[in-house]
Amino acid sequence: DNGFMLTIPRIPLSKSDVEKLVESVKPGNIRSILEKAIEHTELLRRRFRHCAVRSFMLLRRYMDREKSVHKLQLSAENLLNIVKELKDFPILKEAYREILEDFMDIQHAIEVLTKIDRGEIEVTIVGPNSIPSPFAHNIVVYGYSDIVLMEDRRRLLQKLHEQVINYLKYKSKSGTSLSRSLHN
Repeated sequence: DNGFMLTIPRIPLSKSDVEKLVESVKPGNIRSILEKAIEHTELLRRRFRHCAVRSFMLLRRYMDREKSVHKLQLSAENLLNIVKELKDFPILKEAYREILEDFMDIQHAIEVLTKIDRGEIEVTIVGPNSIPSPFAHNIVVYGYSDIVLMEDRRRLLQKLHEQVINYLKYKSKSGTSLSRSLHN
């Protein structure tokens, strides 16, 4: 399955505010929205390091000495801070391209947004909910993939699953709705 996750700050928003936010994401602006969203992420820093090494901007080995991944990352971050000032720097563009096209599959996102614009897909806003739907668990975990280790992702997925189970137990006893918070 495929899906989107729009992460909204924890500030009080009306349903119409959320609807306006969702409606503002269009096929023509999704790339710039995502580029801005990933600009300061660990994901971009790591992907830039890989691109810089592949393009020989950073050398893993120099004069028979191998640089550690940590030192390569520090060098890449220094280089990244410099090249961000240059418009259309090829290695930075490639890092963004790899993230948006290979990792995030922006092309299919554009197709979905186009179908939404044409009315072929209907968007329904539900919530706020304290627990994500089980169908969204992998999307939630994937959203944290640049800062959360694989083992921590498993724990997060397990925690989300346990919250759903606890909610279902709670609901069967009390008949309450999903919008009530279950977080302790």
